[in-house]
Amino acid sequence: MTDASPARVALVAHRYASHLQSGIPRYVAELCRVLGADPACEGYALITPPERGDTSGCGLPVEHLRGPRRVVQLGWHAAGRPALEQLVAPAALVHVLYPFAPVPTRAPLIATVHDLLPLRHPEWFGRVNAAKFRRATDVMVRDATHVITDSASVSAQVQESLAVDPDRITVVPLGVAPAFRERVAEPVRLEMCARHGVTPGRFFIAVGYVSLRKNLLTILRALAVAGGHLRLPLLLAGPAGRGAGDVQREVERLGLQGRVIVTGWLAEQELASLVASATALLHPATHEGFGLPPLEAMAAGTPVVASTGGAVPEVVGRAGLLLDHEDVDGWADAMVRLAGDGDLVTTLRTKGLVQSAPYTWDRTAAETLAVHRRVLSRD
Repeated sequence: MTDASPARVALVAHRYASHLQSGIPRYVAELCRVLGADPACEGYALITPPERGDTSGCGLPVEHLRGPRRVVQLGWHAAGRPALEQLVAPAALVHVLYPFAPVPTRAPLIATVHDLLPLRHPEWFGRVNAAKFRRATDVMVRDATHVITDSASVSAQVQESLAVDPDRITVVPLGVAPAFRERVAEPVRLEMCARHGVTPGRFFIAVGYVSLRKNLLTILRALAVAGGHLRLPLLLAGPAGRGAGDVQREVERLGLQGRVIVTGWLAEQELASLVASATALLHPATHEGFGLPPLEAMAAGTPVVASTGGAVPEVVGRAGLLLDHEDVDGWADAMVRLAGDGDLVTTLRTKGLVQSAPYTWDRTAAETLAVHRRVLSRD
């Protein structure tokens, strides 16, 4: 790519939604933001369906596919057409930012695979969504010139489950949004915490969709097991997801109604303030392709207790307490320790800041751009 003749690169996404807290929308928004500020990416554009959200904050030019989203995606899944070039201007390189559909293109193709959870746990996503993911990964991984994964853990899974040669895979870790690195002023912390009925430094937080996929039942049971040894509340910071009703029923069964607070969706700045104010972040997910909440908590100076599922140990390293996702007694013990051991909190805070420092969205964008350049240079 040269300044005189920038290559047209099409980044293809199911949607652009900077307001969503989950990892993939955050990845799309942050990648577009950083690439959009880089003069080397003059020929870049984000491609989305026409009816998929407000794209006014995107750092890149946004082009919409011609035709209704459902009709286009049905054609891609069922017949492998129309080609992307029939729906938007042709590009020298197409990068599908996550496998939402088998996007057909005549250009060299890069596909980012964030995880293989719909293949491993289809019950978390529903039969139809799991089948669509299977079709998308089967076709795109087969056709892709190169595959990007968020972690070495997912890279290994892609090699094993989809028979991809490791030479065709590059690991590009995700980053931390600037809001989580900023030190939050005390009045702001007090205001944010008061809004949700908690006291700074005197509550636990779990971030993400309130769903069975996040394995929240383990920490609810740990809270009950700790009993009188632990009176700190638990903040579930995120919107309702698949299985939210089961989570609420478990809260009621355990008699935790007064100790578990569900916030619903939160804006990034509010979420960052709450994470920075918590005693610790609890992340008991059964499996993760990366683990943004633990990374962001460490960057905010908040101790982390996380499961050993998937890529989380890769991200957290030795800077947090890592436990089996089903070890209720172990989670209860860790929560009691963090509530009363100031030295442990200080140690984990220091380690977390060091561990999280290399993870930036600038790095994610730079390493992604390097993959683009390698693929373009072969063409």
